[in-house]
Amino acid sequence: MNPPHGQPYHRCEIAVGAPIDSAPTQNVAPQQAAPSILNPNPAPAVSATPAAPVQAFGPKPALNPAHGEPHHRCDLAVGAPLS
Repeated sequence: MNPPHGQPYHRCEIAVGAPIDSAPTQNVAPQQAAPSILNPNPAPAVSATPAAPVQAFGPKPALNPAHGEPHHRCDLAVGAPLS
């Protein structure tokens, strides 16, 4: 499954929680958890160590770098101009 933004292996072009091998979507919108109707008492989620936010060191590049790199913006395509 595609992990949340900022987590390792996240792909910005597919929805969070979608299978990682999914085709990219046109408009990526933040996903919200739907309430569970089948299981009124779901098991608590196992929490992994939270990832530290990406630190933006050095000069800002002209183009959006790859996900996980400093200055990356998930709302822009990789390689798009940063403005």
